[in-house]
Amino acid sequence: MPPTTSSIRLGATDFVILEPDIIVDVTEAAAAVRHNSPPSFDIVLARRFERRIPTISTLVGAMVNEAVDILITSPDIKDNELWERMYAEHRYAIVIARDTSISERTVQDMVMARFSTLRRQTDLWKGHNVVVEQAIISPKIGLQGRLDIVVENAGRLDLLELKSGKRSSTSADQYRAQLAAYALLFDLADLGDRGRTALWYSGEPDSAAAFEDITDLAEWQRRLLEARNMIVERDLEITRRRSGPFQNINSRAGNLATHQRTALANLHDGFASLNATEKLVFRAWMAFLTAESDAQRRGDQTGRSMASLWRLTVDEKRSEPTTLTDLRLVAIDEERRHIELEQSKTITDTLSALRVGDQILLVHASELNNTDAIVVRRGNITSISPPTSRRGTVVTLSLLGPLSPLAQNSGWILEADSGDSLTKRTTSALAEWISQSRTDVRRRLLGMLPPRTRQATSVLTDGLHPEQADVVRAALESNDWFLIQGPPGTGKTSTVIRALVTSLVADPGERILLLAWTNRATDELMDMVHRAGLSDRAIRLTGKSGARRPRTLRQIFSDHEPDEAEQIVRTAPIVVSTISSIISQPSIFTFGRFTTAIVDEASQVLEPVLAGVLAHTNRSILVGDANQLPAVVLQAEEHRVVDHADLENIGMYRLDTSLFERLQELAHRRGWTQVLGRLHRQGRMHQDIQNVASAMFYDGRLDVCHDRQTASSTLYGFPSRATAINVIGTVQDHGRAAAKLAWDLAHRFPNQSIGVISPFRAQNNLILSALAEKGSDVLDRVTVDTVERFQGSERDIIVFVPSVTTPSELDTIISDVVVEGRHVDRKLNVAITRAREQLIILGDLSVLRNSDIYARMLSMLSVSYLDVLERVQSERVQQ
Repeated sequence: MPPTTSSIRLGATDFVILEPDIIVDVTEAAAAVRHNSPPSFDIVLARRFERRIPTISTLVGAMVNEAVDILITSPDIKDNELWERMYAEHRYAIVIARDTSISERTVQDMVMARFSTLRRQTDLWKGHNVVVEQAIISPKIGLQGRLDIVVENAGRLDLLELKSGKRSSTSADQYRAQLAAYALLFDLADLGDRGRTALWYSGEPDSAAAFEDITDLAEWQRRLLEARNMIVERDLEITRRRSGPFQNINSRAGNLATHQRTALANLHDGFASLNATEKLVFRAWMAFLTAESDAQRRGDQTGRSMASLWRLTVDEKRSEPTTLTDLRLVAIDEERRHIELEQSKTITDTLSALRVGDQILLVHASELNNTDAIVVRRGNITSISPPTSRRGTVVTLSLLGPLSPLAQNSGWILEADSGDSLTKRTTSALAEWISQSRTDVRRRLLGMLPPRTRQATSVLTDGLHPEQADVVRAALESNDWFLIQGPPGTGKTSTVIRALVTSLVADPGERILLLAWTNRATDELMDMVHRAGLSDRAIRLTGKSGARRPRTLRQIFSDHEPDEAEQIVRTAPIVVSTISSIISQPSIFTFGRFTTAIVDEASQVLEPVLAGVLAHTNRSILVGDANQLPAVVLQAEEHRVVDHADLENIGMYRLDTSLFERLQELAHRRGWTQVLGRLHRQGRMHQDIQNVASAMFYDGRLDVCHDRQTASSTLYGFPSRATAINVIGTVQDHGRAAAKLAWDLAHRFPNQSIGVISPFRAQNNLILSALAEKGSDVLDRVTVDTVERFQGSERDIIVFVPSVTTPSELDTIISDVVVEGRHVDRKLNVAITRAREQLIILGDLSVLRNSDIYARMLSMLSVSYLDVLERVQSERVQQ
């Protein structure tokens, strides 16, 4: 298929843009611009593979930029107060960035020395409209960027790009190209008459020398767009698994800071040291990650991606579950950078799939009339309330940058930000994987060398069932890696991982990295650490602290002096984190190497995402279940498949599977039984529920642990512990029926925990809205969420609402794969195994029976009809 192109007039000539729907950051393209030379992809690689750890120069730059933002909104703030505000925010980064030659006091002096210069300039802007961090995305030229400062001056708008240092010939060209690109974005967005376009070097004490006006904008814009096209071309080459971009790296490429030059040299040396199979793996992973980034940015004509921002009309957005339209501005909190928006009551039937924590884009509907460039604001959702009879959906956002430009009262649109930031950070993490110093770890995790065993120093198995004790002992005797296959309810986290952690902590030579994919699973790991009495010996990388939870890095560096805080972190034997957080904050590895990584939910994590993290440890214990949910992958099938004998020899047939699955298959094939542990006894589900899951997904191997699981009595007025309720009607009817059932159960049985699961976030929001309409008193006792979010959790009663009304919709809820020779629907397995005492499938049973897997499940359930809802209200539970 020929590439898509667009064109733009620069000066007297037209310039062709390659694949404009692939949005490239202006800063990345500008970095590749070189003086009197073609753009360099080596510089791009250096930036992508550099360790994302603060340096003194980057830290000072960030703090100077923040100081300007504060001085614009709070011009009367005192210098000491200004420093304290920034110090509180960056205290941890200061400790990471400092070295033996630069003290914390030196950093303070470097930053505060700029305050007088910054004040002198910002004082001149008093009474002027000033906008900072103005973000613009252009689908016409395939660029996005944030303008540092836009100042209204005599009816025109000056564009200023702030640099924290002095003028430098080394980086001057990339700075000029960067600002020229911002000017082009500004013009395409039609934001007004542009006045001055200048670089502001805040490190220059002389005001006259501090500003450099950029001339010949068209030439600099052309050079930056050449760099942008080069990046797109080379990335497309990477997706085709070509070795060129990595084979001929010039570690002496220009325009590089010292840490970037080091990163490029390490990439060059590391890639050169890989053997033929390792190079195949690295190229395959880079192709996979680049293709995934491409899918996140532009998707296809129907899939959700960043390109949906401009591809869909406002009317089309109204039916999108990840978009809220027709929002009006209710309140602004400038100091906290929070805003509150409410959706118009006329469209409260819209089913929103947005939730707290989602990264979002906020755009005004009028901006979408301009197909050349769109002004956006980025942030995240801090709260969201479903619509009621009195109000529409209400959402609170935390936005980047000051809120003063939000002049319009209504017409706002909020949608999920389909960015590729985690994919980019994963690329950086792979720098450790190719390191020459990690060759042995790398080759054993690839399966090129057999896993070894060793004598365990300490094995604590008190209170464990013999099956669990055997698995724990075998894991602790592993030297390189170990897999624990744990079906639902077998005590993977609460019992087995707890025994592993308590045993390892007893060895003073051990330092444990405790990881999970989701925040919910990480919370459960923290609760397990607390129950084990180890909270004072553990740290959580990010998240909330509390009486029952280990301290976070932020809390430690807030409560202690830097040297003391550093010592606490360095000597803590347990660090708990989501995988995303540790990829985003690799600075934790500067406090010492970890001896053992324990990864919960390991079957949910793609191998290249995990590989860079595990390269920092000596041993990996992966806990998961290949019959439960896999990782979410967006890219086309052609990029997922591997077709090379050397890769197939190490069990790598596809790139969208987890390290856990690949090693499990490889261990079976090669007879490495010493690194495989299986759990079969589960203590969660009643036997009736267990028997359904066991027969369908586990070859009938599951068994119960407790007498209560074999109780013969039925509960809640249902004919059995595993029941199906037939509901005919629309998807909304299914949601309202689920809400009614959950409401009645919550009131009738207040001591029972209830979960409602639907595959779709939009349906879950409708159920929450229907519950809220009845009153808010049960919302804290009924959990409503997707299958993915429920993995790792359990409730006394589970109501599973498939939410399909036609056979053609079945493909949207089925996750059918072949595991060890049998068909497994992973989503269905997770949904039904969350229930402890009662499982209820609520849906159109005649539609569900069109699926062989659902038909088999329904044949094992008793079937009720909607009159059960009335029976629930009138019959008392026989406990």
